[in-house]
Amino acid sequence: MWYRAVKNGLSRLLLAGLAAVAALSLTTPAHAIPVPNPYPGPLPLGGIDHEVHTHRFCGDRTFEYVDNRQLIVRNDVYERGVFQCVTLRGGGFTITNSYRRLVKVHGRTVPGDFLVGSFADVQVGCNMWGVCTSGRFRPVRVSALRSVQVSVTTRFARRAAQQANDAADDWFTSGKLDGPASNRAELMLWLHWRGILTVTTWVRTWHGVTWYLQFWKAHETACLQGTRNDVCLKPVTYSWNYLQARIAGQHSSLRHYSIMPMIRFFERRGLIRTGWTLSSLDWGFECWHACRDDAVHGYRVAVNGHASPTP
Repeated sequence: MWYRAVKNGLSRLLLAGLAAVAALSLTTPAHAIPVPNPYPGPLPLGGIDHEVHTHRFCGDRTFEYVDNRQLIVRNDVYERGVFQCVTLRGGGFTITNSYRRLVKVHGRTVPGDFLVGSFADVQVGCNMWGVCTSGRFRPVRVSALRSVQVSVTTRFARRAAQQANDAADDWFTSGKLDGPASNRAELMLWLHWRGILTVTTWVRTWHGVTWYLQFWKAHETACLQGTRNDVCLKPVTYSWNYLQARIAGQHSSLRHYSIMPMIRFFERRGLIRTGWTLSSLDWGFECWHACRDDAVHGYRVAVNGHASPTP
């Protein structure tokens, strides 16, 4: 995901340069510059196992198991002034409420403090806090990866005011899942995006699909011992490689699509390492504003031939 990593350093730049950015030629109508969103905090221990076909929940940073615990659907809300609800539908979900308080900067109405406000997603595998699905996929070392295939079908509402992306969020970790310190690389695959300024370093085509690639070192500062007078008593900074791939043309689905060539591409450049572990493969929507009706209708991954969820 996009992180708070550059919030402090870029806030002044964003405010000073917003008028100039409006004059840029963007890939989609832009209302704000994308900057990292806050790191998802620890998920609640446990969760509720709902096997019903339709169920709605709105709590911040909540999750529920679905499909015999082979998937986890999460409703991660990060920023103040954001309200979001997710409705489970079989093995997928729909964002059924999406609200964010907006502010005016240089005469333009934008989301407060330019950060992603929420990330609703479906997870396969184990997140950084060790919360895992029960399917056949388990975290596997990069050196042992032979195949990684993704199948997904989504709906991107494309509202006029929408600022969001529809993307995979795959995490490579040290193998020891003990919070953000375990993260080493984050690979995002965007199928749709709107209202977001994008930058491209490489263009590559794999299996007939063209991708625009970008990367940087992401940073996030957390506070270990609370604050006093709004000053963190014990700050600690975590870093990881942020790897972004945006599909050419924007699509609503992938079917049995292999991301191994993409993983090897970044591996050859030292951005993914063989000693790291592929821990989780998630798919969802990073939302700045107006994401109601965005949906994941189906999601399935197969790693080294082991598919999750299984029928």
